[in-house]
Amino acid sequence: MVLWGLPLQAAQIYSVRYRLYIFLPTRVSVIELNLQQVETHLECTLHFRMSLDADIQRCTADTIIKVLLEFGEFIIGRPLNEAEIFFPHQAPEYHALYSDYLSGQILFNCDHLKLRLPMALCLEPNALANHESYRFALQQCGIHARATSDSQT
Repeated sequence: MVLWGLPLQAAQIYSVRYRLYIFLPTRVSVIELNLQQVETHLECTLHFRMSLDADIQRCTADTIIKVLLEFGEFIIGRPLNEAEIFFPHQAPEYHALYSDYLSGQILFNCDHLKLRLPMALCLEPNALANHESYRFALQQCGIHARATSDSQT
């Protein structure tokens, strides 16, 4: 199987980000997540769907970025030091503490809330993957897909 030109097993980060793209509006309706490949990077741009108090918006932005980084770090098995984080808000008084909690380069006063990752990270295998279980799951999905297809004809 291939996901946007990437082998499915190697496209773990991209796959998780895509699932978030589908899932996020159903659970966090205040945020819209857009994914796109821009040259050699995957960009996750987030837009607030409603006006929020500046403090709440900053806190929500910080939290969403932290969650996205945690997903990626869990999959890769290490900090995403290659990440670039773009916050639209001004650097808060405690901005020096951000690097204690977020990996990568952190920028403030940007046009959009965005997490930018090198596409090369999308090719790194899942550090926690059990390849035997993965093959079995693919096999079971194939069996289920064939059974579903047969029952519809």
